Amino acid sequence: MDIKHARYRNQTIADFVRQLLYTPKSKRPEQIARAEVLHDLIDPDQNYPFDFINYRITGYHSESEFDEATILVGEALLPDLRTAIEELCLNTDVLPGKEPMTDLATLAKQLNVSTKTIHRWRDMGLRSRWYKPPGQKRMILGFTPSALDSFDKRHPGKIKQATDREKMSANDVDHLIADARLLASDDPTLSLNQVASVLSKQTGRPLQTIRLQLQKHDQTNPDHPLFPDHHGPLTDRQARQIARLQQRGMSTSQLAKQFGKTPSTIRRAILNAKLQVFKRLRIDPARFQESYTDPAKVKRYRQFKIRDTDWQSPDTHASSDLPVELHEWFSMMQLKPAAKLQAFEQYQYLRYSAKQAIDQLQPNTCTATQIKAITTDIKQAGQLKDLLAACSLPVVMSVARHHMDHLDEQSVYILQDLLILGCQILFGELDLFDPYRKHAFDTFISWRLQRSFATWLSDQHRAKRAVKRMTPQEVIRRIRSQAIPFGIKLPEMIEV
Repeated sequence: MDIKHARYRNQTIADFVRQLLYTPKSKRPEQIARAEVLHDLIDPDQNYPFDFINYRITGYHSESEFDEATILVGEALLPDLRTAIEELCLNTDVLPGKEPMTDLATLAKQLNVSTKTIHRWRDMGLRSRWYKPPGQKRMILGFTPSALDSFDKRHPGKIKQATDREKMSANDVDHLIADARLLASDDPTLSLNQVASVLSKQTGRPLQTIRLQLQKHDQTNPDHPLFPDHHGPLTDRQARQIARLQQRGMSTSQLAKQFGKTPSTIRRAILNAKLQVFKRLRIDPARFQESYTDPAKVKRYRQFKIRDTDWQSPDTHASSDLPVELHEWFSMMQLKPAAKLQAFEQYQYLRYSAKQAIDQLQPNTCTATQIKAITTDIKQAGQLKDLLAACSLPVVMSVARHHMDHLDEQSVYILQDLLILGCQILFGELDLFDPYRKHAFDTFISWRLQRSFATWLSDQHRAKRAVKRMTPQEVIRRIRSQAIPFGIKLPEMIEV
C-alpha cells in the first residue's frame, strides 16, 4: 500500500488523517491504538459527529463549528478508519502495545484459507497494520489477535467455519472427479465453472475448492481431461481482443464460442476492459466540495438544464479587416454568467461522481449497471465541456482584438496566432476553473489570456517575424485539432 494512493470515501476523514501525519511521530503509536479502539466501537447503523471521531483519536475536541456540524455515517466511516490505521502505521517506526503480529501468509496457513479469503475479510471489516519484521527492509501486512477477535464478533462463525473446514482426501477427490465426469458427459455444454457450481451445492464444499480440484485434474491428465475445450483463464491480450470485437458488433454468444468461454465470462471481460479505460481518465474535479455529498445539492446538480433564456449574443462585432469565416466561427451564442457558472458546477460534480465510482470499483466485481452509470456521467460531462469551450470562443476573440491596435495584412496573421494560442489556453483552463470561487469564467479566462498575450507580444522579434500565412479554414482546423487532446470536440462551423 502506498500512502499516495490511499483512498477515502469521505474527504473530511482524508483531510483529518493528512493533518495527523504532520504531528510528531512520537504520538503516532497512541493515535493508532486510539483509532483501532474507535474502529471496534463504531456501529455501522449509527451516525457520528466528526468532533467525536477527532476526540477519540487525538484526545482533543475541535473548536470548529463546521466539525461539530459534520455528521458521518458509521457504515462509510469504518473502511476509512481502516485505511487511516494502515496509513498511520506506514508513517511510524514504533507500533502500539505488545500484541504479536501475524503476517498474511502465516495467518492464511494457520486458518487453512487462501490469502484471497483474508483480503475479502479485510473488505468486510478485518483491520490490519503495516509493520517491518526484524531483519527485513520492507513493510508487510500483519494482523493482531484483537483485530481477529473484533472481526469474529461482527461476523460470528466466519473464521471458525473456515478454520474447521476439512481438506479433501484422495478418496474425496476421486469421487469428485467421477461426479464431474458424469455431469460433463450428460451435458457437454456445461463449463468447468458450471460443473463446479453444481458439485459445490451437492457436497457443501466451497466453489473455489471444487474449481481448483477440477483444474488440477485436467492439468495433470492432459490425455483424459474433463473439459477438453477449457483454455484456462483469459489473458490480458484476449480480454482486449474481446473488447475490440464487441465494439465492432460481435455478440456475446459469438465471442463465447470463439474464445471457448461462457457468456458471463465474456461479459465480465468486456466490463473489465471498460473499467480499465475509465481508470486511465483524468477526471478529478478542480476541488472537492462538501455539497457533493449533500443529497439536496446533488439533486440540483443533476437536474440542471440549460434553457433558451440562458443564452445571449456575444459582444464581438464584425470587422471589414477580419475574415468573415473567423468572425462567424468565434461568434456563437454565449451563456449568461449565472447559467455558465451553474454549468461549470454541474461539470465539476459529474467529474467527481464518475471519479468516486471508478475508484470504488474493482475488476471482476463491477456490474453493467455501475459501468452504465459512469458512462452516462462521463458522456454528460464531455458534452458540457464541448459546450463550455465553444461558447467561450468569443472571449478569446475579444481579448485578442483588444491587443491589436489595427488590422493590416501582416497583423491579421498575428491575430490568427493569438487566437490559436488563446484557444489552447482556454482548453487547458476548463478543467482547472473552480466555479465555487464565485467569479465568472469569462473574467477568469480573460485575465489568463491578457497575461499570456502580453508576454507573447512583448517579444518583438516573434511578433514581427514572418508569420506562416494560413487561411481561416486552416486556422479553424488547427484549433479543432488542438482541442482533441483535451477531450473537446468543436463544430466545424458555428451556426449563427
